[in-house]
Amino acid sequence: MSERKPSKSRMLVVSSCGTSLLLNNVYQSRCGSGDELRRLLQRHANSKETEIPAEDKARIDCRINECRTALLQAGPVEARQLSAELNGLLGLYKDLRPRRQDLLFFLSTDTYLGEAVSRIIAEWLRQFEISPQLIAIENLATNSVETFRWGVQELTSWCQKTLPGYRKDYHIVFNVTGGFKGVQGILTTLGHVYADEIVYIFEGSDALLRIPHLPVRWEMKEILMEHITVFRRLANRQRVPLAELEGVPTSLFEVEYDGMAVLSILGSILWEQHKQELYSVRLLPPPSDRIRYSRRFERDVEKVTDSSLLYVLNEQIDDFHRYLIENRTYNPSSLNVHEVHEPPVPGVTHEFYAWSHRDAERVYFHFDGNGAVLDHLGPHL
Repeated sequence: MSERKPSKSRMLVVSSCGTSLLLNNVYQSRCGSGDELRRLLQRHANSKETEIPAEDKARIDCRINECRTALLQAGPVEARQLSAELNGLLGLYKDLRPRRQDLLFFLSTDTYLGEAVSRIIAEWLRQFEISPQLIAIENLATNSVETFRWGVQELTSWCQKTLPGYRKDYHIVFNVTGGFKGVQGILTTLGHVYADEIVYIFEGSDALLRIPHLPVRWEMKEILMEHITVFRRLANRQRVPLAELEGVPTSLFEVEYDGMAVLSILGSILWEQHKQELYSVRLLPPPSDRIRYSRRFERDVEKVTDSSLLYVLNEQIDDFHRYLIENRTYNPSSLNVHEVHEPPVPGVTHEFYAWSHRDAERVYFHFDGNGAVLDHLGPHL
């Protein structure tokens, strides 16, 4: 691709972050046999700290400390050889260090190795008064297809919530040189929506490949609204029978071996792009027949005129539906389903947070079989 200068003076660079720092020059390591150490690192590439046996962790920590020392002593040219992430980043700046007015984000898996490598790279950059932001994406590990799908949704959600606000003032670049191949592929796809360009350096090279933004725009808000109930469930980590997706473009979902559907990458992108608007207009229909609204509850919600509160309320109902689907095991502090000792209206037994700011209202409800009836929206008692 031909070189071209960004029209905006500041850059925002999003870099995928993997474990190349630990694997490069592994055969020169003092922490053990190169072959054995490589296998150990690959075996625990997707592990949380608590999942790594003590003996393995001791050898991994030896390697982490060894690589940290080597990188912190390296100049820009040597740093490019040690880290694929820095190879892409410094290649973008033509071997110069990033500028302090630019914004740098490093996206890693929420694993022990992924977070350790991103911290070392950030420490190297901080030597030059550059402070990147480290983002560990939940469930982006590549050892499980199902888990990885949830990670893709988390990553898409992060892009939608973070990047559009910077488009006016920053030239947004996705650096996909580092990281696991699966993550690189997803980030490249997302880059065509959220970035001005994507950059990549082939392994063993220092030549930067620049891929410009494709002028793609998908107008599918009407499709999402028509099938809002099923999309709410898909976006909330629930598999849906294929029969319920009649009339939905097949590019928005994937079918698993048992005939159940999950959200596709394109479906995730479109959902995140339109969710704010769809959730901010009115109380949406319940996600499934596990939830019913009383007439009183509907009248209570009709009094809510702030679109931002409607958005949060619809999100909370999604979370409450997940609470029911997952047999009441999912109950984050932001939802906080619990019993009510002094019911505000007859029949109420429990409540959850509608929103926690401003007047901090609650949704009061009672269980009905394996579902629930939302009875009343009112102030915290």
